[in-house]
Amino acid sequence: DQQQLIDTHYGAIAAKAVKLSPDQLSVQLAAQDEFERAFGLPWADAVAQGLVYNAAQGAEALGISGEELGARWGTLTKGVDMLKFGGGF
Repeated sequence: DQQQLIDTHYGAIAAKAVKLSPDQLSVQLAAQDEFERAFGLPWADAVAQGLVYNAAQGAEALGISGEELGARWGTLTKGVDMLKFGGGF
């Protein structure tokens, strides 16, 4: 939303999802391993190649709104086509 009310309410999570770029995240080794198993590319390589986005960057790259990105994300299933990196992600 334009006033970032949700972002303000969920500050730490929102910072990771919207405000921080992927190279600014501290991703645990276990999560990096899961990422590589899922995508066949190490996390660090994907970040270095510019293949990983935060939510705002991803929506922009896809040419969709944040709301549409949220709707698409809502259809994903953890362990199938979504990774959860840990608390706050």
